Amino acid sequence: DRDSCVDKSRCQKYGPYGQCTDCCKKAGHTGGTCIYFKCKCGAESGR
Repeated sequence: DRDSCVDKSRCQKYGPYGQCTDCCKKAGHTGGTCIYFKCKCGAESGR
């Protein structure tokens, strides 16, 4: 889920990050972005 992606995907302060995006996609989101070193998932896909 969204929170597990935050825990697994440490990242730079801002911008896209591969692990973050991949984690979010597996969780059913369209992708993810890094905000203040945390992975934030985008809108859910296919719902």
